[in-house]
Order: sequence, then C-alpha cells, then structure tokens
Amino acid sequence: FPSHDRCATKSTISNNAMINSALNVSMSESIIANNYITGWKFGAGITTEQDPNCKLLQILNNYCADSTGTDVNFTTCMGIENWAPFSVISGNFCVDNAGSGIDQGGKNNICSNNYCFNNGKTVNSPGIIARYGTATYNASYSLFSNNYCYDSSGAGGTQTYGYQEQSSSLAYIMVVGNQFPLNKLGQVNILSTTTGYQGTVFYGTQAYSATTITNGNRAVVTITTPNAALGDMVTASYDKDLQGITMFGYVNATNSVTLILSNNTGGSVTLAAGNFYVQSQKTLISPAY
Repeated sequence: FPSHDRCATKSTISNNAMINSALNVSMSESIIANNYITGWKFGAGITTEQDPNCKLLQILNNYCADSTGTDVNFTTCMGIENWAPFSVISGNFCVDNAGSGIDQGGKNNICSNNYCFNNGKTVNSPGIIARYGTATYNASYSLFSNNYCYDSSGAGGTQTYGYQEQSSSLAYIMVVGNQFPLNKLGQVNILSTTTGYQGTVFYGTQAYSATTITNGNRAVVTITTPNAALGDMVTASYDKDLQGITMFGYVNATNSVTLILSNNTGGSVTLAAGNFYVQSQKTLISPAY
C-alpha cells in the first residue's frame, strides 16, 4: 500500500486489514488509524518516509504484528518506522515482530500509550528505539510517555529493552511515566546526556500507632514496598502532623523501605496514629533501572 504523492495532505487511512502486506506513506497533516497489519516481510508495518513533505501525522490505534525476517535492504521488519516530524504515535500494539516494536526517528514527536511486547524475534531488538538517521531525521526533542514494553519471557526472551537510543547525538528527549519490565537486557538503554528520564515508581504504605519520641532519639519504621531495589530514590509522607520530626527514607533491601524518624525539636513529641506512604523510583544509576 505505497503512497508517494508529495502533495498528499489531510488524508485518512483507517480501518483496513492488511494481511501479508504493509503500509508505506509520504504525506502530511494526515491520520493513519485503526488498521490491522500482519505477516509482512518488507520494512515496517507502517513506514513514513524521510521526506520534507512527510510531517504532522497521527498514527493511532493500529495493530502491527507478526512480521517475519530481514528484507532485501537488510532491514529486520519492525512494527512502526516513523521519520515524520511533529507527529503523534499513540495507542498502537506492536507485537511479535522480527525487529523492534516502534522505530521513532521524527523530531518533535509524541510517542505515548503504545504496547510493544515480544518483539525482536529475528534479531533481538527493543520495544521502542529512538532513531538517529541524519541531523535532519532523528528523534530529538521528542516525548516518550506512558508506553508499556516488555517480553513475556523476561531475560529468556528476545526484546532487549523497553526503550533504547541509537546514538548519543540525540538531543533533549524526555522519557517519563513508562513501564518497561521484564525485558531481556534491561528497562532502558539511554546514550544521550541530554535525555530526561523519570523511572518507574513503586508504592508502599504502613499504618502506625501513636508513638512518643523523646528529644534526641528516633524511631524506625520498615515498610513493604514491592519492586523497590537498592539504589532507588525514596520519598515519604505521613497523613498526620509530624510536629517538627524529620523523616528520611531509603531502600534497605529488595521490596523494603526503611524510614528514620528523628526528634531534634528540644522536647518530646507524640505522633498521632496514622499512615505512612512511600514511593521508590528507579534512576539511571539504580542497579535495576
């Protein structure tokens, strides 16, 4: 299904079933939505071209699955390959493909709310890759948010990372609010020093009885926090007045956060019964990021 009309604008390609074939377009201000694409053996299920007239696209809610092999251009067939800047790639399922789930190479794009799992069947590949083709065609200044990328076989699978960058030359990408568990090699592989990354956040809570802490002393609270790991950042709160008590939290072991409550107020403090809330967040320097 090729489209190479350089004047194609404000078009819609939607609600098609493409069996053993794929979609290649060069168009602008257009929508590609709700298509079922499976079994192709060339390029990506949806490919947008490196062309100055290919921009401002919405690639929405497509199903791109079960591509096979490597084509005559030595491209391992992936789910979506986008080079169009100022575009939105959202709500797509890219599953069980020979290569990666989504290759995003357009500048100033939003790539959000996509599901990419069990990809890399022919050549181990990531769920989503930020591409760097040239200084013009690359994923710089793009947002990757709320995507869910995993391999159901974990370390024994074929999808290498949830998110990966192709080059350290990529600039000012934001990766935030995604879930990238259970991939073969890890959650992310970030190469650019200007990428903003916010890791996965996990939560725990613990009820606490009324307690008096005398001046110069402290209390220790341990809270079960599933998926917390050594090296995570920890933030904590209490739903009652701490009355000047200082609180510090850290991960003391896998799935466990410790809070230290220190009284340096000059007098005894009785905390009312309440609830502690903690969250641990992965960082790029966390062992399990």
